[in-house]
Parts: sequence; structure tokens; C-alpha cells
Amino acid sequence: RTYFTVNLPIAQLYHVYTDNNIPYNVIANRQDSGGEEGPSRLLTGGGRGGGGGRGGGISASEWHAFAGCESGFGVPDPVDPDIIWSGCYNGDLVRVDLHTGQSHNVSVWPGASFGFAPADVRDRWNWTFPIAISSHSHEQVYVGSQFVYETTDKGQTWKRISPDLTTNDKSKEGNSGGLAYDNLMTFSATTLAMIDESPVKAGVIWTGSYDGQVNVTQDGGAHWTNVTRNITGLAPWGTINVQASPFDAGTAYVSSNVKMMGDYRPYIFKTTNYGATWKDIAGDISPSEFSFVHIVREDPVRKGMLYAGTENAIYVSWDDGGHWQQIRNNLPPAPMYWLQIQRHFSDLVIATYGRGVWILDDLTPLRSWDRVSAAGQAYLWAPRAAYRFRTDVATPQSAPNGTTIGEDATYGADLNFYLPNSAETTITISDATGKQIRVLKQDGQSGLNRLYWDLRHEPRHQALMLTNPPGEPWVDTPPKGRPLVTWGQPPVSGPKVSPGNYIVTLTVNGTVVGTHPLQVLIDPHTLGTVQSMKAEEQFAQQLEDEINLDVDLINRLEHARQGFESSSNTAKEREAEQLEGRLVNIYATGFSEDSFREPPGLYEDLGSLATNIDGAGADLAPTSTQVEANNNMRQRLMKAQQAINAFLGQAGENPTPVMSRSRR
Repeated sequence: RTYFTVNLPIAQLYHVYTDNNIPYNVIANRQDSGGEEGPSRLLTGGGRGGGGGRGGGISASEWHAFAGCESGFGVPDPVDPDIIWSGCYNGDLVRVDLHTGQSHNVSVWPGASFGFAPADVRDRWNWTFPIAISSHSHEQVYVGSQFVYETTDKGQTWKRISPDLTTNDKSKEGNSGGLAYDNLMTFSATTLAMIDESPVKAGVIWTGSYDGQVNVTQDGGAHWTNVTRNITGLAPWGTINVQASPFDAGTAYVSSNVKMMGDYRPYIFKTTNYGATWKDIAGDISPSEFSFVHIVREDPVRKGMLYAGTENAIYVSWDDGGHWQQIRNNLPPAPMYWLQIQRHFSDLVIATYGRGVWILDDLTPLRSWDRVSAAGQAYLWAPRAAYRFRTDVATPQSAPNGTTIGEDATYGADLNFYLPNSAETTITISDATGKQIRVLKQDGQSGLNRLYWDLRHEPRHQALMLTNPPGEPWVDTPPKGRPLVTWGQPPVSGPKVSPGNYIVTLTVNGTVVGTHPLQVLIDPHTLGTVQSMKAEEQFAQQLEDEINLDVDLINRLEHARQGFESSSNTAKEREAEQLEGRLVNIYATGFSEDSFREPPGLYEDLGSLATNIDGAGADLAPTSTQVEANNNMRQRLMKAQQAINAFLGQAGENPTPVMSRSRR
């Protein structure tokens, strides 16, 4: 009787690009919506790590529109990421300035083309007409109809720099539609699909078309060569995607999608001489109804390492297309329309037509996977640099029952290692002087393993309550104890490390197999400096020492109270309760609201201060009042320790060691 709308976590994307922000954003035009930009990771809330999101994923409210429309490209300026060029049908082109929130229509030719047969218009613009920004000058922008146009003045003027680079087959340029004409400015044939300029040599520009044509110019458009006939084995009437190699000016890769002609075979080709000759490198991608290729890309770090996106999978080749291997993990079998490698973070960003954007974090281990796995020896990869991201408290609001939640990136440094067989592994993090910072243990599995270090010191000690709160016999305290729950609970995680150089060591079954440096980078948007972060870290470590001592004293007294209770030594039990009450609210029953009925102990005082520093320290040195308050807490803790040690000694218990003063 009643209905409601549910927004599913799905999206049809034609392309995806990334900007050069830190962390970077992903930009795409979404079918039945428009241009969308969203974060690759969250910094809001400080729920994990130094920033890291609230743990709830990337909600729809983290994304924003940037003009453009459902079709086309959305390409960010490589110098100013707040500038995005975006296309639409009818050849509409806008230059969006996110500084002002305005879009400027800079279409090559602003005439309406709807209603016309393609043969009768000045420019034949495809539904997703290509846009490209030169690697050599970000002011140089190309767009394509059947011609290539160039602007160097933000779209104020345009210059046609090519002839018609399609077949211009008039039999494919008639009216579209069924019982009635439906010329909706979405011409599929005899239009350009891709423009790409060589990042190695300016003026070498490649184009691919929706009617199977490949053209190249070596002089910025003065002269063009159609090299299609040189590609032996290329089926006609395919959609051509072409990429200029990031290593050699004369090298390019072409994929062709011929599904519109009922041909689902994979077509991938390579040239090393500007298209004079070509090699079929589709290799061993098995032909099937899903094997037609949408895109092929060469890795920008390892020459000859290729990625290919088909109708339902991503493939990788380490030998320039000689052999291909599917990479899957949790990637859904959706059409892989576009691949973008974010160079600074070495992430593979994927646009799927149906399942939105997916990101494969850190390609570092994949780039040498073939060599490492073939060697068959345990191996630790040199980790990529990790950012100590700040916490951004400007949190967008979102629907509490929203279903469009994306997975957030894991905060910290990803540490990758290979094992030929399952084994016990230990990763040790040390500072530049060799002082141990953190030990991470994992039961390693055969193959590629990834472990994250959250850029923090060892976790804080945890209190275990072995007795019931006084006067609360209903509380269920298991023989092994119950966790301490109170308002003002200190963070479980240890203090954040400062930016700087660290050392990562992998030990497998007790044998060191690899050591590499790791750089922890400062968030470029933070208020703090490395010096202020070191002061914050030192203060947080001092608080950690005090909290750990407080917890150790609580645990010792809990053990003593348990013994007094079992021996019915009521007098000693009451004395222990009074001493423990200086350390913590002993009336806590397991609900944080108990803290509002009794004054806090040192545990709550220290925990509240540690939480303030950890979650809202802003990467700055502690305030004078925070230092003064902590000095007071420390004096109280030292006096409590002396009294407790004296009591434990009288009761025949070992005293707690005196806290180190090295961080004072």
C-alpha cells in the first residue's frame, strides 16, 4: 500500500579521474545524475589513526556535484585541482571553478544539434566526447567531435587542429530512432572516443574513434596519419581507446571494443614506431561473451606492465601483453570502463558501469609480484610513504539509514610481504635511531600479505576488574574478570608518532628476512609543524606512561581485593577499596553513566586529558594549562603509588615499580 525510495550503492560511470589533492579526490560523470566528486579517504571524526574516518564509511554527503551532466568526461586540472573540465551531450563543455562554485560554458560551437541527422550538423559530438589536458601545459586542452579542437586560453577561443579523423561514412550518419526519429545529440558512429597526448614528447597526439579509426600526429596537429590499416587483426567498427606510453614517445597501446558488432573477443595492440607497425598483445585473455576490452593502461612506474579492463574483470600483464592474469579479490564482476593510476599514492582507481568507483590501494607489491613469487622466498616490499593525516572536524551530515556508503581507506602505512608458505610473522617498527616503536604480529598466509601500521606507539594497558563494585552484588564479574568501562576512558590506541623516518623489519619464524625505511609525511593542510607534533607526541607518551602505571596499580589492587574477598579479610578489602578509589571510580558497574554518580579517579582524569590531546590536539604542542593539570595528576599518581606499594608490601604482595621519569 505504501512505497518508499531506496538509493542503492550502485552507479554507472563512463570514466574516472583523480586530482592531485592530498588525500586525492575521485571525479566522475554518473549516468542519470551528473558530475560528482568525492574523497578517496575520510579525515573527519578522528575515529581511527591520526585522522581516518569515523569508521562508518564514505557516505553520500561526502560527495558533491560539479556541473557537467550524466555523460562525458570530468577531467581535473593537474595544477589547480579546483578546476574541472566536464562535458555533456550536444557538445556542451564547461570549465568548473570550485573556488567560486561557478561553471563557465566554453563549448567549441554553441549551436543546438538536437533534431538533426548527424550528417547535417557542423560537429558530430558523441554522448561521451573526449576531453584531454596536455601533460606539458595545463592550459592546453583538447576536445573532440569528428575533429580535434585545442584551446590555450581557458576555452575563450578554439582552434581546429585536425581533419575529420573518422570514416565519415554517411550511411552511419542518418536519423536514429524506431517508429519516430530520435536525434538526441548522442551520435554513436563517426565520432571520436579518445584523445591522448604523449607525456614524453609534446605534440604527439593520438585519437581513437567510435568507428574503429586510429590516428596520430607528431607535430601538434599540423599533419595527421591514419594508422588503422597497419593494425593487422583489428576488427572494423570497434570503439577505440588509445593510450600514449609514459616511457616512449613512439609507443602507444590500443584496445578495441567491438561488442556493438556482436564480436566479444579481446583486442589489444601495441606500436613502438608511431603506428607504422603493430603487435597483437591480447595474449591469453580467454575469449568469452565478457572478454571484450574497454581500456588498457601501462603502469607509469614499471615499463611494460599493463592493466586491462574487460566487461567483467581487471587483468594485469607483467610482460607487455605476453600473458595476462586476472586480479579479483573483492572486486565485483562489473564492466570495467575506465582505469586511472593515481601516481602520488600509487593507487589503481576503477570506474565500473554499475558498481561505482573501486580503488586498489598501493600497487607497489603488484609491480614486482611476478619476480617475487617466482623466487619463492619470503620478501618484504619497501613501503610507500604514509601520511600522518590530521582530523577534520567539519563533518557533513548524512541520513542515518543511508545505504549508499562507500568503504573508507585504511589509515596508516600499508606493509606488504610475500610468504611461500604460512608462517608466524612479526613486523617491528623502529625510529631512525633504532629505538623500537611498535611490534605487529600476524599469522602470515601463503602469498601476498598486507598489514597496516596505524602510525602509533604500542596500545595502552587495559584494566581488568576482578571484583564487583562495592554494594553492587548483581554485577556479573566472570572469574577471568570484566573490562573497566567508565566515562573519560583513555583511548586504547597508543600516541601518534611524529612525521619522520622509521625502519620496518620483517621477521618470519624468528628469522629476519627484510628491512626497509619508511617515511611518515606531514599532512600538508595541518596547523602543526614537525616540531609541534614532536612536542605533542612527547606529552602524549608521558600521559601514556601515567595511564599505564595507573592501570597496573588498579590491576594489582584488583588481584589483592580478590584474595582478601576469598579469605574474608574484610578490613584489608576495605583498605584496598579506598586506595583503588584514588585511581578509578570503583563503583563503575559497566555503564559509562555510573561516572555521573561518583567523582572520577586518576584513570578518568588522565583519560580525559589523553582523549583531548589525541582527538583534538590539532598537531600542536600542549597548552600551558594542559601541562599544569597533568603535573597535578602526576603528583597525585606518585603519592597514590607510594601508599599502594606500602600497602601491598604489608600484605605480602610485590610492589609496582616506580614510573620512569625519562619523558618529563
